[in-house]
Amino acid sequence: MRNRKNKNMKHPYRNWIVILIIAFIVTAVGIFLIKALSGGIVKSAKKMPFSVRDSFTYTDDGVMYISGGTLCFLDFANAGKNNFTKALTMTNFKLAGSPSVKVIYNETSMQIVGANYPVEFSGIVLDVKCGDGTVAVLKRENQLDAILVFNDMGEQTDRFDFTDVSLISFGFYTSVAGQRLYTTTLDTDASLPLTTITTYDVERKATSGIMTVQSQLVSNIGFTEKSIFVTGTENLIRFREQTGTESYRQKVYGYEFYDASYKGKRPLFLFNQGNELNAVRLISLDEADIANEFITTVQLPDDVINVFLSNGWMYAVTPNSLLKYSASGEFLGEYAFSGTISMAYKLSNGYILVDDGASTTLLVLE
Repeated sequence: MRNRKNKNMKHPYRNWIVILIIAFIVTAVGIFLIKALSGGIVKSAKKMPFSVRDSFTYTDDGVMYISGGTLCFLDFANAGKNNFTKALTMTNFKLAGSPSVKVIYNETSMQIVGANYPVEFSGIVLDVKCGDGTVAVLKRENQLDAILVFNDMGEQTDRFDFTDVSLISFGFYTSVAGQRLYTTTLDTDASLPLTTITTYDVERKATSGIMTVQSQLVSNIGFTEKSIFVTGTENLIRFREQTGTESYRQKVYGYEFYDASYKGKRPLFLFNQGNELNAVRLISLDEADIANEFITTVQLPDDVINVFLSNGWMYAVTPNSLLKYSASGEFLGEYAFSGTISMAYKLSNGYILVDDGASTTLLVLE
């Protein structure tokens, strides 16, 4: 009887071709999955010449920081074209800035970078905020607070005094009609908490809106061109920016405001309970008369260091990696750190600083 040969033995090289093709496909799929998990998270990572423990401030176009006795500026917006260094003559200073104005100040004086002379103050300077070519200085004198407004050459253009209320916060934002200065005050003489948010048209020097929140304390205020979002102990409230009228309230009782992002498809808010970050709540809302809210709770790793919102996404930092989540809480991917991270700090939408104890790295997010 003849032995029947295996048909595949006639062309043994075909088996190897098939095996190689399968191996190639498996490898390609593996690489794709790795890229799917790690890609779309970090555009670039660059070590910084300063530490998160140093004195620094983000100015929306870069970072001002102190190195020895020198003021330094790192320009992010224009690829370093506007970097500068300046010798410091002021002591016990603080920093403030915007893309158009950079400021060094202490309790008695303020130096605007580029201005000919410093501005001297009576009383004590408590805080400084910078807008578009404008600086607002909060000072206290004879136990009364006042905000003094200056142009970028150090010339005073306006003043606001606060006599019967406590000033809680102030700053600048941009509306569809231009630059606005806002103040938040608390009436401590009322039987129940009464917070008033007042907005001013900087150019016209006129009040543009007044909003009040009663019976709850306000912990955060956020702005878009169309909306003013106020977070209280009971509700997250949307006001229409142009009219100052309320459009809706979203209940947030039992949770504390942690972060917000106004750059995505919809405004996104992050809340936590106490100091816990292992379970956080995401709330996304419409900028309309109806909230159309989407609320979800996201479970995070036990070793999470910090959590941020950026451009409509959520990022969680652990010692070994940066985790990315969608606005609905879906896990999207992971970026592995080369070292072990001990601190993480959000500069703004798109920028995060991480520190491993030896150096600080800027992560530019996708």
